[in-house]
Amino acid sequence: MYYFIVTLKMRNKKNNYKVILKTKKNIIARRDFLKNTGNFVGAGLTTSLLTKLISACSNDSGNPLPPLTAKYEIVIEDYPTLLISDSVIRCHAKRINNRSVFIPIIVRTLPENKFIIIQSNCTHQKDQNLPIHLNSNNNIVCPRHHLKFSLNPENAGKIVANPNNIEAKPLKVYEYEFKKNENKIVLLNK
Repeated sequence: MYYFIVTLKMRNKKNNYKVILKTKKNIIARRDFLKNTGNFVGAGLTTSLLTKLISACSNDSGNPLPPLTAKYEIVIEDYPTLLISDSVIRCHAKRINNRSVFIPIIVRTLPENKFIIIQSNCTHQKDQNLPIHLNSNNNIVCPRHHLKFSLNPENAGKIVANPNNIEAKPLKVYEYEFKKNENKIVLLNK
């Protein structure tokens, strides 16, 4: 016969551990295990943490983008489609000093090595990635609430249609410097 031993310890103010539950039972179903230990684990969570967890599931506004405090770059070799005029791609601007940190963005290539670089997620719900397909007016449409954002040079990132009349902000448009000799685009800290 197999046994399932559960030992649950809790740290006190002096960083000493105290055994608060120790049981030896036959192997039990996951549901029963969580039911038996849930009260002890739940007691360790603070009310504010639980409130944040619960509100995160129902929050419709998302979190704002972090400020661009470090330098990020797009290496053209990683995204050769950027060399094709009037192309639109989703890519990552990687941090110059730490290539594992990146910002997800959408880039539209214009003639004469000009670009429109915007955030890649909707400003209404941050978890919704925007598609990279332009409609006939050079807009991208959020599939969740049908917000239309412009990718035209004169009003890039602006909301041009809001059929459901929801609260949303324009997309962040990144300023950049194109370094043709180094074959990269550097996002500017602004």
